[in-house]
Amino acid sequence: MEKFLDCATDKILNYLAPKETEYEVVAYGVHQLISGGFQFVSAFVFSLLWRQPLFFLILFIHFMILRPYVGGFHAETERNCYLSSMIALNLVLAVRCFCQINIWFYLATGSVSSVILFLFSPVENNVNPLENQEKEKYGKRARIITVLFFIEMLLAFSFNMGVLYESISVGLFLIGVLIIAGKIKYN
Repeated sequence: MEKFLDCATDKILNYLAPKETEYEVVAYGVHQLISGGFQFVSAFVFSLLWRQPLFFLILFIHFMILRPYVGGFHAETERNCYLSSMIALNLVLAVRCFCQINIWFYLATGSVSSVILFLFSPVENNVNPLENQEKEKYGKRARIITVLFFIEMLLAFSFNMGVLYESISVGLFLIGVLIIAGKIKYN
């Protein structure tokens, strides 16, 4: 996959960034776009196979909005990130498909995860340490988004919108696990 990404990136870069000064910035952006697109398409295909595309899309949107601000555990290679993401997604989809989970469990999981995110965000890693200003900025954004998602989850719960509160709860839970894992690994 990495060879494909490098080849595709080079071809696109030859078109987009003829100046050498722009090459690295554009290369990074193109690589991230192709890599993220591949991960999204793969994950969406899995959600179709599990017959849960709406759940996946809601989960994905919430996860991608909050994840950049909370930090936490990150896989050391792009391949490991892809594999661990696909394994986690398929586990979540399998549990949702084969297990009857009580609505109160979703509410409790989302609530506990929200508290974890609110208290510990952002968790920085050794590769990208944050300045104090950045910690404050990311922490504030993470807390605001977490509170908004928590309120959204409660409203969805109140109006019995199962797929919405389930996906928000699972998204908060997955990010909470990454926060705790990051705290353990990096501190």
